Amino acid sequence: MPLAEVQPRAEVAPGTYEAVVSNVEPDIIVPKTGRNAGQNVPILRWNFAIEGVEDRIESITGRDPTSEKSNLFKYFVATLGSDKTKWLDAETEDLVGKPVLVTISISEDGWPRVDNVTARPTRRGAVPVAATITVAEEKTEAQPEPVIRDSGDPEAIKVVSPLRDEDDELPF
Repeated sequence: MPLAEVQPRAEVAPGTYEAVVSNVEPDIIVPKTGRNAGQNVPILRWNFAIEGVEDRIESITGRDPTSEKSNLFKYFVATLGSDKTKWLDAETEDLVGKPVLVTISISEDGWPRVDNVTARPTRRGAVPVAATITVAEEKTEAQPEPVIRDSGDPEAIKVVSPLRDEDDELPF
């Protein structure tokens, strides 16, 4: 029996999924390359639960939400809203259980990668309500109703507008 075998990395397909934040915990990493190579870098480790997906969906962010380009900024907007005062006091309990949309791709080595986290729509499945238009009451002449004339052909119905002469030829 061989000591090593290649395991399938991800069973989740790339796409956007409804997910729930299952855990957020502070951690420290030491990058091997880049501008912070060899230094302790504080991060937040995010875990997401997706119904029907067994793979571990994890992402990391920095701990400074002040830059609008940072992932943490996007994650906080998705989970806590745009009120920045909530962000600085946020605890793990405030984030766990929050519903989000998670966009996943598969890395070259086969692991699921979180590309984006956004808020779920607030009213899922809601039917748009037609806007009501209020018209100022004015005394106007009543518009005449269209006239339907029977040409004798049961397949053809001719609607004539009372606002124009029946014999008027339109330029188009």
